[in-house]
Amino acid sequence: MFAVPNAGKRGYKTAAMMIAEGLRRGVPDVMLPVARGGFTGLAIEFKKPGGKLSEHQVEYIDRLLKEGWLVNVLFDAEDAIKNVKAYLGIQ
Repeated sequence: MFAVPNAGKRGYKTAAMMIAEGLRRGVPDVMLPVARGGFTGLAIEFKKPGGKLSEHQVEYIDRLLKEGWLVNVLFDAEDAIKNVKAYLGIQ
């Protein structure tokens, strides 16, 4: 499991370096590239209550869904923990 550093304001130099290293718009915040329950992996996008997905996020999530990923949009860490445990079959 890993976090994707897409959020936040950065200086031009740092942003350019991250893009050169492969940073892409729309990638969900947390990725778990482990196959379970017929899914290729689990992706989690965090939003504030009332927050909406950007166009880039919708496009990227659609690509993941087509590749067999389970994608969840969540609003707090507690839900994320429950989702990961359920996905992995951990209680």
